[in-house]
Amino acid sequence: MALSNTFGLSAGILLMGYGLVEIPREMWKSDPGHLLKWCAHRAGRFAEDVLRTTNELESVVTIIVANDKQMPRRDPLRPYMAAISTAAEQESPVKPSSVVASGYDMETLAADDLEYNYDKAGLAALRRRLAAAIHDFKGAHAQYEEVIRQALDQ
Repeated sequence: MALSNTFGLSAGILLMGYGLVEIPREMWKSDPGHLLKWCAHRAGRFAEDVLRTTNELESVVTIIVANDKQMPRRDPLRPYMAAISTAAEQESPVKPSSVVASGYDMETLAADDLEYNYDKAGLAALRRRLAAAIHDFKGAHAQYEEVIRQALDQ
């Protein structure tokens, strides 16, 4: 008697917890119109993330170019600034050379963006901000590409 009650309760919990819920969920997800709407919503959300991270990366690269131009050549911290500029040129999707060629707009930057002190801590903060901006941009771009591929597969 106890064995049949245990089996009945286990089967009921299993079916209610997974089986009975999964069948309507799969039927709901299989609607092509709903899937297309969901993909369009996700693509729009990730497109906003890509635009936000692109703007942040462009502003960081502009700050690096501006600080590189302002720093004197004989400054003892000049090698650190050169390392940051080289890292931006090699790792960043937005290259400092393209920012210089297109003419950087200093008015678009916030007032506190150019307040990096010419000491090791200030340059380290600038390097960390560059690394974070590159990481965020690449992550948002990869998510956007994945969503667009899913939408095109529909």
